[in-house]
Amino acid sequence: SCMFYLQVLIVDEVHERHLHCDFLLGVLRSLLPLRPDLRLVLMSATINIKLFSSYFNSAPVLQVPGRLFPIQVTFMFFTIFYIFQQ
Repeated sequence: SCMFYLQVLIVDEVHERHLHCDFLLGVLRSLLPLRPDLRLVLMSATINIKLFSSYFNSAPVLQVPGRLFPIQVTFMFFTIFYIFQQ
């Protein structure tokens, strides 16, 4: 199997809960006891750390602080209305 050759598996954006990701995490959780040499890295900017750590048997957590960028909300209703009136 090709999984035999993997040493590290990285799953990004794990906070986006959908059927495929939940299924993948369930399979990986079942696989880890069979492959103690496999390292699983879950990444997300908005992850529920306690939930995911406890799901994977109190897995260690590494937090890297990120930068926040200001967001400016601009409503363009009048611009769009003007474009479609021409």
